[in-house]
Amino acid sequence: MSFQNKLFKMNLKVAIIPMITFVFMILFLLGLFRHAFYNSLSTSDLTDSDMDKVISLMEQTNLADIANSTVDYSSYDATFDTLGFSVAIFKDNQLLHTNFHGETSYLSSYIKTDIAKLQDTPVVTTLNRKRQILLHRSLGESDYYIIVRSTSTKLSSLLGTDAFFYTFVFFLILLIFFIFKLCQKYSKRLTKQLMLPIKQLGEGAKRIQEGNLDVNLDYTTKDEFEPVFDSFNEMQTRLKESILLRIDREKEQQEMIAEISHDLKTPLTSIKGYVKGLEDGVASTPEKQAHYLMKIRKKTDDMSHLIDEILIYSRLTRNKIAFNSTNVTIDTYLQEVLAIMQEDNDEQLLSIEFKPNAPSSIVRLDPLQFNRVLDNIIENSKKYACKEHTIVTVSTRKRGNSVEITIKDNGYGVANDKLSHIFDTFYRADDSRNQSTNGTGLGLAITKHIIEKLSGSITAKNNDGLCIIITLKEAEYATHTDH
Repeated sequence: MSFQNKLFKMNLKVAIIPMITFVFMILFLLGLFRHAFYNSLSTSDLTDSDMDKVISLMEQTNLADIANSTVDYSSYDATFDTLGFSVAIFKDNQLLHTNFHGETSYLSSYIKTDIAKLQDTPVVTTLNRKRQILLHRSLGESDYYIIVRSTSTKLSSLLGTDAFFYTFVFFLILLIFFIFKLCQKYSKRLTKQLMLPIKQLGEGAKRIQEGNLDVNLDYTTKDEFEPVFDSFNEMQTRLKESILLRIDREKEQQEMIAEISHDLKTPLTSIKGYVKGLEDGVASTPEKQAHYLMKIRKKTDDMSHLIDEILIYSRLTRNKIAFNSTNVTIDTYLQEVLAIMQEDNDEQLLSIEFKPNAPSSIVRLDPLQFNRVLDNIIENSKKYACKEHTIVTVSTRKRGNSVEITIKDNGYGVANDKLSHIFDTFYRADDSRNQSTNGTGLGLAITKHIIEKLSGSITAKNNDGLCIIITLKEAEYATHTDH
């Protein structure tokens, strides 16, 4: 059964069950109290004053005229008729006169039943939903009984018959039918209002299944479905972003495999050439042989370095490298590290200058991994500055809750259209892809991943050379955790 049918039936049950219960209760009560109800209604138009007048007329009846048959019954009847009553007169148990309509045989038995109650005072009763008054008078040896009975008024003629009961039931059923149709209409309208957004969600899900993630669901009604549609659109947006990210990663992996293959093939080809030269006796002197072996060792060292870089990059992207962060005073830390790096490099080829300007700033970092960052950036400047004497200037400054570390060289910089790509894997600013600089194309990519793991950011710009800016939060504002 569809949701729409279930909803429709549920609405009908909610409306019909209480309504049917109510109807049966009304019918039961009507059947139980119908006679008392009718009697109270049929006599409600007679006042005490009317009853007193009727009784007074009955008591003024001249029994002698009745006994002598000289009474004018038409005038007598008219007197009672003006008060809404019919009259019947009995002598002993014999009916002398009546203007009752319908069956009158019950009157004799009625007199016999209530004869014990008669003591020359009127007896007022209700019979068949009409008021009746019985008066007993004696004349000589005969007993006379005068019975008057209220005739039906407009109200009592309606309520005093079973027609009212059936008319009431008819209109009650009519009312129930009207309520049923009204509930049915409302149920259909409610179902339509509920099914419309559900249908839209279904169409949106089908569109996603077909791969169309560009069209959001449009729902502007302020009701309970609005957050559902907002969540659906947000889910679709995130799904699209994840798919695009997966495509980019797959593309990056394919490019990475191609770059690794290229960077490994080049030194291998060179090594094979030197080995063949040794085998063929091209290196006939000890000096040439030593030169060939030195070249082979250098190429294998380059390959080993490339493989090490690939492993580091892979472990970083898979969160397999543990970061042991600690709080350091950034100026003191950099001064010590840069001094060691200067000692490890020939001052004729590389000069490292340090300009501290954040003496009290403390940042949280992993010294081992940040050393790798500095080493990669400075090595990149040495290789690509294209200067006989490379000058690298490192400076710090405090900006708000962060510290900026600027590393600038005196090279020629990078073309502006390539500047945004220097942190990509295997990217080299030169198009020739020769290995004269011995670069792996992974150093700056590794650097970026390390800085991001430290909850920092890294950017590059040209400023009379390549200028790389690292931004780290001060320790009290840092949010990153060790991995």
